[in-house]
Amino acid sequence: MRDAEADSRQADRSNLRLRKYYESQGLEFVGTVDIGSGIVSGSGVRWRDPRSPVRPPDEHMQYRSNGAEFALGAARAFLDITAKEAAAELGLNRQTLTKIEASGECSPEVRRKIVEFYRTHGIVFVGWRDEENDRYFGVGVMTTKQILPKSSDTG
Repeated sequence: MRDAEADSRQADRSNLRLRKYYESQGLEFVGTVDIGSGIVSGSGVRWRDPRSPVRPPDEHMQYRSNGAEFALGAARAFLDITAKEAAAELGLNRQTLTKIEASGECSPEVRRKIVEFYRTHGIVFVGWRDEENDRYFGVGVMTTKQILPKSSDTG
């Protein structure tokens, strides 16, 4: 029992270090936790939004902008599926899908198909467009699914 508790504390410390690292790179983790039930809703990740009330530790830090509106690779990773699996469901080959994820470049029809695929699997795309510069800020993904708390009863 003690080893399990020690392993759990070590995992929590590792998770905290990972979160701090990604936050230092400009990512923001989003979502809500119901205090009474521990149920997590709307969990996700996005590039820090300059309009966010949560300011970065270094005000001079630049916010990341994207030329693409959708974080397709993040959506796939969030669902924990491989490019091969997603491509097969979409009727694309793996190389085509990974190229689209990297560049954001594809026909409007293919983009609609991919976005709809992720939306039907509970993914919500977030972000906003700066009209003046034709760039997107706060681009990321969230899920509509609730995450139940891990059972604290190990016995």
